Amino acid sequence: MHMPVQFWLLAFGLLSPAIVIALYPIWSAHAHKRTFVSTAVATFVIFLGSLALYYPKAFNYEMAQTAQALVEESESEYIKQVADLRLKLEADPNDVALWLQLGEVHADAGRHTLAFSAYDEAERKGTLPHEAQFAYAELIVWSGDSERMDKARQLLDSLLAEKTRLNRPIYLAVLWLSGAVFNEQKKYDLTLRDWRLLLGLLPEDAEASVREQLKNNIREIEQLAESDTGNQAQGRAVRVVVDVAPRFKSSIAEGGIVLVYAKATEGPRMPLAIERLPADELPATITLDGSKAMLEGMSLNEFEHIVVTARISQTGQAVPKSGELFGVSPTLDILETFSTHVEIDREFP
Repeated sequence: MHMPVQFWLLAFGLLSPAIVIALYPIWSAHAHKRTFVSTAVATFVIFLGSLALYYPKAFNYEMAQTAQALVEESESEYIKQVADLRLKLEADPNDVALWLQLGEVHADAGRHTLAFSAYDEAERKGTLPHEAQFAYAELIVWSGDSERMDKARQLLDSLLAEKTRLNRPIYLAVLWLSGAVFNEQKKYDLTLRDWRLLLGLLPEDAEASVREQLKNNIREIEQLAESDTGNQAQGRAVRVVVDVAPRFKSSIAEGGIVLVYAKATEGPRMPLAIERLPADELPATITLDGSKAMLEGMSLNEFEHIVVTARISQTGQAVPKSGELFGVSPTLDILETFSTHVEIDREFP
């Protein structure tokens, strides 16, 4: 076995006094007393020096060994958990809860790519619970995977579109994370919308430090927004999650175009903002804002109450035709509501 240098230093330091004492009778008969005292002092210094060299390094070595043991133990537990879940999934590959557990295990171990794959598989097998959707979005955001940021945005938009069904802690967490994503995307107006709403919804017993930190964040974003004229031009915005009712999915003809547009509940009949996308991309999430206005001075910035319509058209014409599929949102106060869900679930007569 290879012994560390520190071990031999300590052994020499411990043996030196014993050797000096054992040789004292012989030494005293042939050497001057002062020479013996000098040798004893030198030996004592060597002894103390060996201790000073050995113990800190030995302590660090022991700490490293302990840390390595913990890592190996954690790795072993991770492998065991993955193996157990894989066995269960072989027996029931459509169990959404098992895929979500596998995603959590991979995420806790820092295996983000494997975690993403498990969450994606869970989503293919069925509808994810709200908590799982948030966990998936949060994992994407904090992993810093820019290629998946659109997926995080989609998950958060889907949650916000169902805000009335979310429990309060999840809703507040979604608002915070949504604002953080917009901040990374330099969409400061949308960041401010999310975080200002969050500030107003914080419970009264929330820690003062949390409230103050959020206020500081909002002030910083306000300064960034003032210097970002592009975002200022966009102004008010609403995110829209568009989907088709199951009974109509087989009725969508190839080459269909989805028109998603917002109109004022009172005022001009012309859309205030409009977006087009292929029907085969549904479900989809889009954002209507001032940059998608049809005419200058006729945008979401000039009206407070709107309705969003999603219509599938074969021609893309503004005037709907009999038999075309469409869906309509409830009336939205755009100063308070920033996300909605539109299900295409009816036909024009």
